Amino acid sequence: MPRRDNTLIRPMVSEDLACITELEGSLFPFPWKKQDFMAELLFPGALCKVVIMGQRPIAYLCSRDVADGIEILKIAVHPDCRHRGIARTLIQETFIRAAASDWPLIFLEVAQNNTAAQAFYRNLGFTSTGIRKQYYPDGTDAINMIKTLKEES
Repeated sequence: MPRRDNTLIRPMVSEDLACITELEGSLFPFPWKKQDFMAELLFPGALCKVVIMGQRPIAYLCSRDVADGIEILKIAVHPDCRHRGIARTLIQETFIRAAASDWPLIFLEVAQNNTAAQAFYRNLGFTSTGIRKQYYPDGTDAINMIKTLKEES
């Protein structure tokens, strides 16, 4: 369904992947390839969402069901479309999905040197739970972050 700003959020489909991988390659030092996204589209318990503006994907989020929650694997917004609440909306939709599924936790990893993303996630209620040493191919550590949506009984 279109939003007020003329964007549409919908499940990602294989026809989106050429644009998605182009955007991915422009944003990340170790981008996912088309086959990585395709594997997520086919993986049971995975959900990838895309934000369309006009006819082009401008943002996406890939997540996967894990033991007692959802792990956010990828999130990206085109640089020209940042600071409009798009990433926040995608993550909030993940919160809604998790709550509806009765999974209390959302997990993600973020590069230790990506302080802007860490601040963004903290603003959404995520907390740091530890460090994954040399998580990225260049040896950069990742910070594990988690958000608890509700207290366990």
